[in-house]
Amino acid sequence: MENRGILFWSTMTLTLILAIYVSVRVMMVTAGSSPITRISNITFSPDPTIIDKRRVVQLMNLQNNVSVYELDMDIMVEHIQTIPEIEYVSIARHPNGNLTIRIRERATVAFWKSDNKYYPLDEMGRLIDRPISERPENLPLFIGAQPTDVSKIIKTINNHAILMDRVASIELVEDRRWNINLSSGTTIMLPETDIDTVLKNLAKYQQRALLLDREIERIDLRDKNRILVR
Repeated sequence: MENRGILFWSTMTLTLILAIYVSVRVMMVTAGSSPITRISNITFSPDPTIIDKRRVVQLMNLQNNVSVYELDMDIMVEHIQTIPEIEYVSIARHPNGNLTIRIRERATVAFWKSDNKYYPLDEMGRLIDRPISERPENLPLFIGAQPTDVSKIIKTINNHAILMDRVASIELVEDRRWNINLSSGTTIMLPETDIDTVLKNLAKYQQRALLLDREIERIDLRDKNRILVR
């Protein structure tokens, strides 16, 4: 009986010691004083395709041997968001010392010309970065008022072979419809709706009469039932 009592108290003592140890370790991790909370790895989810990851890490301004619990996450996010190509960023920290960075990028899909400068635009027509002085190649160019939601008109133009390699610029008119300016000097006036339909009709005229190869100032497609040429 005495041996059983000794065994019981020994077991209780060992359990208490283990409980105290675990509690202390948890407190150390929470307080950031444990080596396992030091920054051990930084991962991106998903990997950015436009932005240089080294640039992101540099803007985080991390110090040696700093704990993940000592980081000011709001300030780091604020610094990272100064990168123009970033639309959204979040940082998650983990008890093992890892950081996970999630970034939503803004790709340049077109340029907008204003005051002889070329501004990069994302698919919603928002400015991404500072302008450049020379016209970029291989991307659509918008003129006039700054456009919005350029993705739809770009997709529409790309879906019609007759416009391939002919488009010089695209212009938003009265914030409701588009003009397409060809490199030949011809302006195609599009309607507000059913753009695909009128461009298919234009393709038929092109096959019959090579309309786009003539010296024409304007092709008015705003009336869906007929084509007016000037």
